[in-house]
Amino acid sequence: MKKRVRKKKRLGEFQEFGFKTGFCFSDQLSVESRNNLLNRFIEIAIEKNGLQFGGGGGGNEWHGFVTLDNSRGSTLVKHRQAVEIWFILESEISEYYLTDMIDAWYGDLDDVEIVWVGK
Repeated sequence: MKKRVRKKKRLGEFQEFGFKTGFCFSDQLSVESRNNLLNRFIEIAIEKNGLQFGGGGGGNEWHGFVTLDNSRGSTLVKHRQAVEIWFILESEISEYYLTDMIDAWYGDLDDVEIVWVGK
């Protein structure tokens, strides 16, 4: 396959990786506290690290996929670690998970082992 086609299809040396993540917080939090927590997650763990988060949730559980923000390329171990550190330091998070890197375009997101980490 020609280099131009590999780039267009994000294959080979142009393959892009991201990771799945999810977290739980206490169902005792008020709606305002939940919204503040989610805003902090997006601002500090995601946007501050040049990432984007696609996903959602309801109640006290949220899940999604993390990739680089507005650029080609892959998330790195340092990005995954930055999100994990935020989870560890955030007192309102009761448990979380982060998967290994997954092909962001062709990976099977349903066939990924998820291991929750309790705090």
